[in-house]
Amino acid sequence: MNILIWLAIIILLLITEKLTKNMTTIWYSCSAFISLILAIIGKNIDNFIIEFIVFIILGTTLLIFIKPKFIKKPEIKKKR
Repeated sequence: MNILIWLAIIILLLITEKLTKNMTTIWYSCSAFISLILAIIGKNIDNFIIEFIVFIILGTTLLIFIKPKFIKKPEIKKKR
């Protein structure tokens, strides 16, 4: 059941990212994919809380540390 939940979350986050193009939800969709892998590996164990904690921590970490590297800073042309 957790596998279907994570697939739905990934799809919703990717659709949201496509509509907004804000580079925010893409990081959470990546972390949802990792949580999906955890759900597949531990399918006999009901560990949704662990998967959710990984989802939040990893998504927030990616958002804070990786997103700024993808934002283009405008170049300021110096006058001569």
